[in-house]
Amino acid sequence: MPRAALLFLALSLLAAACADWGVDGMNRLEAQYPSGGDGDTLDAAPEDVAGVDIGEVRGEVTGGTWLMRMQLTAGMKVFADPSDMVLTNLFLVTIPEDGGVASLTFCDQLADVDIPGGMGETEQPAATRAAIGAIPIEVALDADGVPEAQEIAWTWGIKDMEDPFEDKIPEGPEDPRVWDQDEDGHPGVTIHVFQPEGDRYMVRRAIWSFDAGVLSEDGGWLNGALTFTIDEGAVGASSAILETVAPIIPSAEDNIWHMRKVAGIGEDLEWDCARLIDEHEGVFKDAP
Repeated sequence: MPRAALLFLALSLLAAACADWGVDGMNRLEAQYPSGGDGDTLDAAPEDVAGVDIGEVRGEVTGGTWLMRMQLTAGMKVFADPSDMVLTNLFLVTIPEDGGVASLTFCDQLADVDIPGGMGETEQPAATRAAIGAIPIEVALDADGVPEAQEIAWTWGIKDMEDPFEDKIPEGPEDPRVWDQDEDGHPGVTIHVFQPEGDRYMVRRAIWSFDAGVLSEDGGWLNGALTFTIDEGAVGASSAILETVAPIIPSAEDNIWHMRKVAGIGEDLEWDCARLIDEHEGVFKDAP
């Protein structure tokens, strides 16, 4: 199963073949792929996944290296009723010994969506993941080194926004705020689509509204709730059929992040993005 990042609008799968595609297109797609249960069910992590033993992590403060998983629940507006969707963001996190600001390095975004026939599977090329991860995300910490309540705007393929929270995202590659972030010769960031085969060049903004985090009694876990919004748009594609994107409709509940400490200040780090991506289900199996 390819690692999914974002999903393109399933309506576009039929648009090229239907010259008279119009207001009744949604009904035709609904008739061909009934949304009442033919999709891929969104399951929890497999029960047979073994928890990952990270050994003893020393340190009286939160300073050190943490692994982070953010799970966001949403609907994707493909049919008349949105399809269930879960986005999982994975990060490596560094917290300084004296606290202040945590630095999040993006590793990958996985998407699980209940769309009939598995339509719209995509992945981020390695260059895209690396380019997004090259710009750390800063998270403010309270006096105890725990993430405090705050809002964060996270953009892909967009620069020089006057107000990253309120400005409208670019609508085309001619907008000077669009940049080739992954340096592959195409505007925005590139997402690979498996069916129909091709690439979509896109821009994206996510806004996270964090509640204050909570530190576990043993000091090994941080967690908290959040709400979010996502705006995205295509600024090009390898074929016109890939240029339409589906709205992501956030759920107001069941959105949570967890961090697990894996090294204290000065300890050797045995984790990188590749290992986190491979072992994240086991890492967070026993999350509080």
